[in-house]
Amino acid sequence: GLEAGTITSLIYGATLSNLITAFITAFCSMIFSYITSEISKHNYVIASNIANTSTKILMIIFMPVTITFITCAYDIVSIIYGYGVFDNNAVLSASFALKGYAVMFVPMVIREIFSRFQYAFKDTKRPMINGSIGIIGNVIFSIIFCNFLGVSGVALATSLSILISAVLNMISAKKKTSFLSLLQLKRFFVRFFLISVCAVIIMMCVYDNMLEINKLLRIIIVFAGCMLFYGIAFGKEIVIILKNMKNH
Repeated sequence: GLEAGTITSLIYGATLSNLITAFITAFCSMIFSYITSEISKHNYVIASNIANTSTKILMIIFMPVTITFITCAYDIVSIIYGYGVFDNNAVLSASFALKGYAVMFVPMVIREIFSRFQYAFKDTKRPMINGSIGIIGNVIFSIIFCNFLGVSGVALATSLSILISAVLNMISAKKKTSFLSLLQLKRFFVRFFLISVCAVIIMMCVYDNMLEINKLLRIIIVFAGCMLFYGIAFGKEIVIILKNMKNH
């Protein structure tokens, strides 16, 4: 079951995660204007390429943020909220919530881009249905997870519901035009997942060896390390993606 103060912890965790999701929404809104412009000119190939390349580059950008939030959740909450009556238990509880919410960042990139891809085709109904299915999933997952994961389970349920909506949006977006290749993205997703697992393991090991240094410095080192890791892992792909985006 849920302990006392769970709602407060979820609110604090959600507030911090909302700072990141606001950036994701802003980036996706800018991308939407480019997709809409190309679709209005019936340039479906270019519009599809913009959607795919934007998804890749934003995933590469926001995954280091996700790993940093998961690895350094306690430090982040402690620095921002850890004063006065907000004791160590409150920091710990809010950090668990933040870890659960941080999982949503990459799925939200996918959900937002492909929902906007459908908006560009003047279809608002299907993304709304996909979102509703995600909400139902959120309720079900929350009931299941809260029993054995507590506050982390409720936050994780929200992230999983966004993942469900993201997958559904990709599938329904594909139906809008045959030029949208999900096979290319699937290959990228597999590689991205494997690299991300390695990155999480490495950053957690790095973090465990920095417990004696300043909290803010730990956060900076982990984030910088993640950015460097993904920059090296996807260096060639980033250059190709940026060139393609520039050409469009």
